[in-house]
Amino acid sequence: MSDHVSGNSDAHGVALPKFASSPAAMAGFAVIGVIGLVVCFLTAGSADRAWGSYLLGMLYWFTLALGSMFLLLTFHASAAKWVTGFRRIMEVCSQGVWIQSLFALVFLLFGMNHVYEWAKPGFVMGERGTFVGFRNFWLSHARFFWFGILYLVAFSLAVWFLNSWSRNQDSSGEFKWFRKLVRLGSGGVPVLGLVGTSLGFDWFMSLDPYWGSTIYGAYVLAGGYLAALAFTSLLGHRERTGKLRDVVGDFEYHNLGKLLFAMVCFWAYLGYAQYMLMWIANMPEEIVWWLRRFEGEWRVVFWILIFGHFVVPFFALLRKVFKLQSGWMIIVAAYIMLMHLIDVAFLVLPSESIKGHIQLSDFAAVVGIGGIHLAFVLWRFNGVVVAPRGDPNFAAPVIAH
Repeated sequence: MSDHVSGNSDAHGVALPKFASSPAAMAGFAVIGVIGLVVCFLTAGSADRAWGSYLLGMLYWFTLALGSMFLLLTFHASAAKWVTGFRRIMEVCSQGVWIQSLFALVFLLFGMNHVYEWAKPGFVMGERGTFVGFRNFWLSHARFFWFGILYLVAFSLAVWFLNSWSRNQDSSGEFKWFRKLVRLGSGGVPVLGLVGTSLGFDWFMSLDPYWGSTIYGAYVLAGGYLAALAFTSLLGHRERTGKLRDVVGDFEYHNLGKLLFAMVCFWAYLGYAQYMLMWIANMPEEIVWWLRRFEGEWRVVFWILIFGHFVVPFFALLRKVFKLQSGWMIIVAAYIMLMHLIDVAFLVLPSESIKGHIQLSDFAAVVGIGGIHLAFVLWRFNGVVVAPRGDPNFAAPVIAH
């Protein structure tokens, strides 16, 4: 293939439009975000609980943005053609990593000592856990902080390269940018997958310092990947008769629905594998994590996740005709994002470090951080061409109506 791709200004003879964001919507989300954060810290009851709610909101929106980044990496690694029309949505959504990195930095500087049990002064790992010496090293303030900075830098740089190289491809039409993105995806999936797994161990699993699961990091990443795919589906179907009308067709929407269905099953498989293996082994240091989540309202949440996060979307996405109905898919996608929020709350709030019940500050933190996150994403969407017109996969007709 030549190093220059012609015909980049049009898609099938139709000039590509640009996304347009309402200034009023951006300002509205930002105001809601600020109010939400204020309400979170005023209603939490204590500084420890307020930062616990903050962590819940941050992790939900961070995993959503992180999932968009991993979507891009996997699609570039496989050089998938069908997804090209949705790529701009994923690229802009992945930029949410940047605003969430600021929220995470605030938490690392001011909040971690209020949330993580092992980060509080005087804590020493007792005999309850295995590998006590290693855990005392791993669960140390300095190691946690600097690894957190490493995570944020690695993900922020990956998002920058994914977006800037894609824009360079549009402006120059040179095939070298396509090759760079494929290489970034191929190398980034395993490397950043390991970094993301470590983040899952640090920011999620260490909330229960005496408990461990080798599959936990993959479970966290799978949840974020699924939620990001649902967000892409929601935005894509919302623009099906609008900005994406002449860019994406039934074939691509069907593929998006099939992948969403597959990820629902994969998330359920990881959750079942973790639960089954620990419950069968019946070891005290392992099942305590589950026992804490079988008490009070969390037992109800456990069953909500089984039926709501797997059974309901499984049947909602089972038939092809469902995957092609935009109104239906918008509802299903929003529902899956809600289930991801419940899943993150199930991982975070009942932990040994927080031992919390669901309260107003949790909702306020999710709305607060989410409002600022959505305002930032809308700002980044404004003026962006709806599809990567410089991509060689996009230059040839890929739409099947």
